[in-house]
Amino acid sequence: MSNKEFRELMNLKKIASEINAKETFEKYQKNSEFWDVQITEVNQRGLSGDTMLHIAAWQGNLEDINNLILLGANVNSIGDLGNTPLHQAVLSEQTESIKILLEHNVNTGITNESGEKALDIAKRNGRKEIIDLITKQSNKPTFKKRNK
Repeated sequence: MSNKEFRELMNLKKIASEINAKETFEKYQKNSEFWDVQITEVNQRGLSGDTMLHIAAWQGNLEDINNLILLGANVNSIGDLGNTPLHQAVLSEQTESIKILLEHNVNTGITNESGEKALDIAKRNGRKEIIDLITKQSNKPTFKKRNK
């Protein structure tokens, strides 16, 4: 696939996701996290500080995770108890959610209020598959833009 074709595909996915944004926002508005909070944007925080992406990751809602990321959700957002969406997915053992978040270069080094990284939680719970997924991502080289 050429770069141009890839950009066009991503644009189409973003347009489709934006069409689903209203529906997604309305769905999460019914979640207790957002009962007294009007959702107006993708990174809106609920009553305890979690975002829709935190909830989708916890629940393993892959379609919503993808839609929210396409809409610009912060994959490294720190919510309740200092947990990120990755922490939430690991806590609820949502392997497929974890894979999606890792594909979007989530920061695996963030510690929550208990001082735990998502990897620490997986180790504590003895989840070898999740440990392997996160370890593989953590060992990937990262590239930063140079300032000219």
